[in-house]
Amino acid sequence: LHPILVKLGRWGAQSGPPPIGALSVDALMVALESTFQPKAAENATYDLRLGGARFNVRIESGTIAILRGTPHSPDATITTDATTLRSVVFGGAKLADSAVTITGDSRLGRLFFRLFARPALASVTRHRDADV
Repeated sequence: LHPILVKLGRWGAQSGPPPIGALSVDALMVALESTFQPKAAENATYDLRLGGARFNVRIESGTIAILRGTPHSPDATITTDATTLRSVVFGGAKLADSAVTITGDSRLGRLFFRLFARPALASVTRHRDADV
């Protein structure tokens, strides 16, 4: 079902207002996969630490793979929580002002946060205007 969830996530990111409720870390990982922008990516392996959850994020040849667990030799380790990750990647919060620690290759660590498209804001405005 994973490929179907990613495709639905891509569709959802373009379709309506972004969700405002909490996301589980697993839903957040699908959101990252769904909005991944391969043209901005460089080959890298990330150790993504979100509280007690650990993810091995591998970017290679314009593709992203996210698996539970810790990679053997990550290029960068990103430590934060799911809410902060979501707010930096999708909410426009500034990385420098957020509770995020990057170790290893800091350039690749900062790049990670720019690899994902934010949901279309035009559709958010359109839906909110319709509610008024």
